[in-house]
Amino acid sequence: MAFPLLSSPMPLDTDAFHYRGLTAASAAMRRVFSLLERLERSREAVLVSGEAGVGKERVARALHSASPVSAGPFVILDSGNLAAQAKDGLDVLAEVKASFESATGGTLFLREVELLPAIAQESLVELLGSAGSKVRVLASTSRSLEDEAQQGRFLASLYDRIATTRLFVPPLRHRPEDVAVLARAFATEIGARPLAHAIVADLAARQWPGNVSELRQTVFATVNERAIRESGVAPRMDESTGGSPVGLDEALEALVDISVPYVDLKEQLVARFTRIYLARLLEHTKGNRSEAARIAQLDRTYLGRLVGKLGVTVP
Repeated sequence: MAFPLLSSPMPLDTDAFHYRGLTAASAAMRRVFSLLERLERSREAVLVSGEAGVGKERVARALHSASPVSAGPFVILDSGNLAAQAKDGLDVLAEVKASFESATGGTLFLREVELLPAIAQESLVELLGSAGSKVRVLASTSRSLEDEAQQGRFLASLYDRIATTRLFVPPLRHRPEDVAVLARAFATEIGARPLAHAIVADLAARQWPGNVSELRQTVFATVNERAIRESGVAPRMDESTGGSPVGLDEALEALVDISVPYVDLKEQLVARFTRIYLARLLEHTKGNRSEAARIAQLDRTYLGRLVGKLGVTVP
């Protein structure tokens, strides 16, 4: 089987194959890459399914980048946000229409489409019927959307429109050969030195119920912990102890107050961490909450509530 765009693994990892921002080594993902290649230059709707955290949005972005509308916008309509807004009694139709119009000449990505409120599903059917080929629709789901439609929990007419082609991304536990190449790729992504063989072996032995997202977060945490331990990178010096380095454990130990109940102290520390994390995140996205929610893998509405509750300054 030939893979014209996959035949030259990157020098940093001779086991890895790459396709438009995606990295893998397993036969299962190479089959996914092969299907993506066949879909190049296509405008048809594609439904990307798979467990949470497998990288469905990255697959959708790869599809967009190889399509005739790649020069157009890639607009995300977060179904979970719409569902939360509908529960709060807010009008979701305006947001659906605005997102659809913003995607004109490009791609509208329906994130976790099974969560779309019924009224939003009906609106999309109407918009798709009137838009012709001006908007390409890609969607992701963590459920069997076909079953949802057959059982009346999802609008069958919308399913028919968005599932012209179906693409399944397997969970990470079913493709363990991808763990090592992904871990090394994530370390490279943040400019870290190559991971030690022992660390990679340990990562490869795990099951990863949170899939690629969990692996990515673990690699970042591992790199940060290494940076804290190593001199000249992250640790600061504590003059009160004769200039010894203060690492993460020592910093946390200094914050422990056993006169405060465990649950209360934990909540305080988590709140402090969350405030700092969100401030850095929103600084990185220049205040774009949708992008911040995507990076943090949080519901946008929930992220907004955290920002307000913790008094995070938005750039």
